Order: sequence, then structure tokens, then C-alpha cells
Amino acid sequence: MKEDEKIHTNELELKSYLRFLRDFSRCTDDYLYVIQMEENKCWFFGEFEKNYNLTSDGKPWYSIEDYHNIVYSRDLMWLQKDFERLNSGLSTDHNMDYRLVDRDGEILWINCRGRVMRDAETGEMCLLGRVSDIVLKHKVDMLTGMFNRAKMLEDVKQSLHYHTQGYFVLLGIDNLKDINIKHGRMAGDRELKFFAACLEEENSSQKVYRLEGDVFCCLSSEYEQTEGRAVF
Repeated sequence: MKEDEKIHTNELELKSYLRFLRDFSRCTDDYLYVIQMEENKCWFFGEFEKNYNLTSDGKPWYSIEDYHNIVYSRDLMWLQKDFERLNSGLSTDHNMDYRLVDRDGEILWINCRGRVMRDAETGEMCLLGRVSDIVLKHKVDMLTGMFNRAKMLEDVKQSLHYHTQGYFVLLGIDNLKDINIKHGRMAGDRELKFFAACLEEENSSQKVYRLEGDVFCCLSSEYEQTEGRAVF
């Protein structure tokens, strides 16, 4: 097959993907997408553009960098690493929980799933999948924006299943009840938010969970036990 024929075939396949996802997006609350890795082009469907501030400078697609601009800064590095893994062929599946910033400036947890489709002849790669800003809502603590107990149990179960190395740390805030009594519940809420932010700031590789009241925990697969102790 000639090179120009290959390009024509790929364009037809891409148009077919886009047409299907555009039509199917009317049947779901998720946001469907196509990403051409080599071409650095993204398409999103549903009401994604209405809810998230993507800028394309008039183009009919977005660049991967355009999408990265709405990813919460603390999570961007992990998304980029996963894209590198997909580009290198180490995996064909993308499944990540991370945060986006919506048009109102609100930080929202989303789950993004996708699967790599490669052209059998040219090797060109498309990532097809969906973004959901609904599926994690019941797994996030509304006050701190951290994951809750249900999500912690889910992640620990997965780590044990795959024999993942790392650490699990349980922490609490001393005298939070006294703070609430002396200074009011709003002051106590500020302490909870500040504590959660400090835990996340300390180590960007760990997941932070608020289990209940003043009890938090941290889970990381990036460190051994001795390194985990050094962090805290």
C-alpha cells in the first residue's frame, strides 16, 4: 500500500470513530473522547466543552497541552507519565482517577478510561475512551476534596490483590473537638482542610483520604517502608 493510501485509510477510520462517538455521546452522561497521540489532537463530545474551559484557537480539535491546561496541577505529572507509558507501548489501557478544573474554577475528581487502537500497517495510535465526573462523587469527602473511606477500602483491596509495595499511614488531628467548642465548627473545618492540604503537599505521590471526623490516611505505592517513615 502506498503512503498516501495509508493516510487516506487512517483518515477514514478517524472520521468513523468521531462520527460514532458524536452520536453515542447523546446516550450517556460521560464525555467521550478520541486522542491522536502522534498528531497531538484531541476531540471531546457531550457537554465537555460547555463545562470545562478548553481553548483551541479556532481549530476543530484541541492539543494534548490544551487538555493538560485544565488538569489540576498536582495530578498532571501522573497523567503525563501514564501517557508516556501508552506511547511507549508498555500498556494499551488507560484508567486513572485525577482532578480537572471546571469553568467555575471548581476542582473535580474524574475517572478517565481509554484503550489504545493502533493501525495494523502504520502503527499510528488513537486513544478512545470516556471521562466521567460523576462516578467518583460518592467517593470524595465534600469538605476537604480528598477521597473518603469507601475509596480507601477500594484502593487498598486493589493494592493487596496486585501485591503492590508501598505504605499505609493513619493520622489524626489532636484536640479537634476542643477547637470546635472554643472557636466554632467553621474553625475546625478550616483545620481539616489545612491538614488535608499539608498531607498532599508533603508527598505528591501519595493518595490522601479522610476516613471520618479528624481521621485521615495516606496510601502510596512509590515508597518502601523506610522511605515512608522518612516522609512522616
